[in-house]
Amino acid sequence: LAVSTDGGASFHEVLRMAGAMLGFARSEDGATMWAGSGDPREGVFRSKDRGEHWQLASKTGVFCLHARAGKLYACSNPYVPGGYAVGVSLDEGATFAPLATFDAIEGAVSCDAGGGAACPALWPATKDALAASGKEFTEKPENELVPVDAGAIAPTDAGVPGTGRARSCGCAVVGRTARGGPLFLAGLLLLLGVAKACRVLGQ
Repeated sequence: LAVSTDGGASFHEVLRMAGAMLGFARSEDGATMWAGSGDPREGVFRSKDRGEHWQLASKTGVFCLHARAGKLYACSNPYVPGGYAVGVSLDEGATFAPLATFDAIEGAVSCDAGGGAACPALWPATKDALAASGKEFTEKPENELVPVDAGAIAPTDAGVPGTGRARSCGCAVVGRTARGGPLFLAGLLLLLGVAKACRVLGQ
């Protein structure tokens, strides 16, 4: 991160990270700034003098930062223990409280499923797999996630398996086909790879 004090005629480096610096934000008055890495080992840095000097604020990996009305918002990785998709800090980046996590997902999109609903039976296991990231936490205790009760799951029509075609409500299963879907695709890619290798050897 570089700063110019002469209108862009020259710059001097003020902050460097080993990984990608994915998040940057500034307060509305420009006095406080934040920069964050996606690697939690580097975390979020804060400057209180318009970007001239920086100090570590928290060991939190972020993919984006946004400051507004005295709050610092961050998007992060919900696939890790204690992870969240969106969080907010009320103490200038020292800690983040989750706003959106896998635990908060209430279920599949509700629609008139009729008698062929496929998703409700699959949802409990899917929810457990998604919410597992919130069951363990290895960082600061004040960031611990509180599981959210998903409540009743509304029926959902998964469409006609293997066709990618919805029955009546706009939902559809598009992953597997009657010919084996992923296995067929994997076989096709393997054949293409062998053909390419043969061409290279032939040259």
